[in-house]
Amino acid sequence: MKKLKLVLAALTIAVCAAALLACNANGSPKSVFNAYLAAVNAGDYKKAAACMYPKDSDEYKVFVAAGEAAEILAKAAGESMKPDKKMTAKNFTVTAGGGKDDTTATATVTLTTDGADTERTFKFKKTDGKWYIDLVGMAGLGGF
Repeated sequence: MKKLKLVLAALTIAVCAAALLACNANGSPKSVFNAYLAAVNAGDYKKAAACMYPKDSDEYKVFVAAGEAAEILAKAAGESMKPDKKMTAKNFTVTAGGGKDDTTATATVTLTTDGADTERTFKFKKTDGKWYIDLVGMAGLGGF
């Protein structure tokens, strides 16, 4: 019985920690960008979608469906969804908004792929207290 209580306590702590980490991924523009970059580098379209849209939104569902279709095509062609070269980021700077009471933010970041640096501007929006990358707001900014 003592072992069961110990296992249940450990399981409860693990579940709480996982929930806390999932919430923190959208806690700031920088944290959501870092989660997005990790998802892109891993070829994980579901995690990338969660950085751009609330999971219950139609946009999320469409993005995931498109990713699933692309994954099927990639597998049929013997390819992987993971990129050949990983991207790294440096000099992430919020240039507008992004504060506790703000609902939008703009940031610049230097992305490096295969030794080449490219500065990009990213837009962010806050929905229901969570930050997301705003692809619509990035139209014309030369983003991803």
